[in-house]
Amino acid sequence: ILKEKDPYKILGVPKTATKEEIKKKFKEMAKKFHPDINKAADAKEKFAELNGAYQILVDDEKRRMYDMTGIGGGGNPFGGGGGMSREQAEEIFNQFFGRGGGGGQPRGPRQGADVRKSIRISLKEAVTGTKKDLRINKAIECTPCNATGVKAGTKPKSCTKCNGTGTMTMQQGFFILRSTCDSCNGAGKIHEDCPSCKGEGYTSEMRTVEVTIPSGVDTGSTLRLPGRGAAGQRGGPPGDMFLEVFVEPDRTFTRKGDDLDTKINISLSQAVLGGSVELNSITDEKLQIQIPSGVQPGDRVTVKGKGIKPKNKFTGGNLNVYLNIQIPKSLSSQQRELFEL
Repeated sequence: ILKEKDPYKILGVPKTATKEEIKKKFKEMAKKFHPDINKAADAKEKFAELNGAYQILVDDEKRRMYDMTGIGGGGNPFGGGGGMSREQAEEIFNQFFGRGGGGGQPRGPRQGADVRKSIRISLKEAVTGTKKDLRINKAIECTPCNATGVKAGTKPKSCTKCNGTGTMTMQQGFFILRSTCDSCNGAGKIHEDCPSCKGEGYTSEMRTVEVTIPSGVDTGSTLRLPGRGAAGQRGGPPGDMFLEVFVEPDRTFTRKGDDLDTKINISLSQAVLGGSVELNSITDEKLQIQIPSGVQPGDRVTVKGKGIKPKNKFTGGNLNVYLNIQIPKSLSSQQRELFEL
C-alpha cells in the first residue's frame, strides 16, 4: 500500500515539481541505483521503488489521485510480487534511456557500413590528379540468398516467444510495460538464416577497386566515395568509402597552399645581365624563366598560373622560382679583366 511511501520523497522532488524536473531526477537516480551499476544488496529494491514513484508522478491522473488521497491507485507500484527481477529493471532502464529491447539485428534492409582507408600519392599526382587501385576487404551481397539473409526455399514461421505479435508484455504492479520481442526483433516471424552468410545478407572477399583522386588534394584531405563501402545487409544500399590522402614530399618542389616553390641555379653573368633559363615544371612542361638583370641571391621570379589548380577553383596558384647565383671559385685572366673594368 502506498500510504507509507511518499513518491515525492523517494525521488527527492518537491510537490510543485514539473514533469520535466521529475524525469530529470528519475534519470539521475536510475543511473545511480541500476543493479548493473550499483552492487549494493538493496540496489534492486531501491530501483524498483524509484520506478514506482516515477510511474505515479509522471502520470497526470495517478499523480492527481495520490495528491488527493495519498494512494497511487490500482496496486503497489513500489514492490509488486516480491520485488523486481534484473530483467525487469533492465527493461525499464532501456525504455527510459532510449535503448532498444532485445539483442538481435532488425530483419529489414540496412545500409552497409562505411569503409575508411588511407592512400599515399606523390606531389605530382596531387597537382595533376590521378587514379589509384586499392585492395580492400569488401563486403559483397550474398548470392545464394539474394542479400536477404534468409535461407533460399524456406518460409517464415510465427515467433513462439511473442506468439507472432512482435511485442513482449510485462506487468509490474498496476502498470504494463511493452517491449520489442528480442527473438524476432518485432517482426512476429522467425526466418531461417542463410548458411552462406549466416543471416547477414553479405559475405566478404578481397577486391581491387579503382579510385579517382582529383587535382589539388593535400595531406589530410578526405575524399568521400559514395557506394564504395560495405554492401548493405538484407538488400540495403552499400555504405560509402572515406579515403584520407597523404602527399609525399618532392625533392624539387615544395607546396605552399596552391603555390609551388622551387630553386634554380644561375650563373653570375646571368644574374648581372639577365636572360632566359629553361625549367621543367612538376608536370614536365618546359618553361622559359625570364631572369631580369641585376638580380640578387634569393630573389624570386613568379610564373603565374603554374602552381596547383584545385578542381573546384577557376584559377590556380603560381610557381615561385627562387634564384641561387653560382659564384665562380676561380676566374680566367680575361674574366678578371672584365670584372675589373
